[in-house]
Amino acid sequence: CSLPCDLQCSLAVPVARMGGDEFLVFHGDAEPVSAEDYLQAVLRELTREGLSFCAGLAPLEGPLAPALAQADEALRRAKAQGPGQLCWGVARASRRALARILQ
Repeated sequence: CSLPCDLQCSLAVPVARMGGDEFLVFHGDAEPVSAEDYLQAVLRELTREGLSFCAGLAPLEGPLAPALAQADEALRRAKAQGPGQLCWGVARASRRALARILQ
């Protein structure tokens, strides 16, 4: 498929195959919204080509292992929702804080 130039240029981000059909993309921008916008743009272009994917996103705010666990959980939720879904992982600490707020 032919992606727009701005997407082609930004595809130079590090990508690693995690296994099976799962890939890890490191988006260097500090703004989570831009990572989601980037994936939405790629999804739109791939959909035009008859392709789709799901993605689990998580910020890298410390060690890699917790971020991977968050992204993996988010990917499972995205896949459960059907093709073309993006979901954000929520840190366990954030869940506990949210639970305290909602009580």
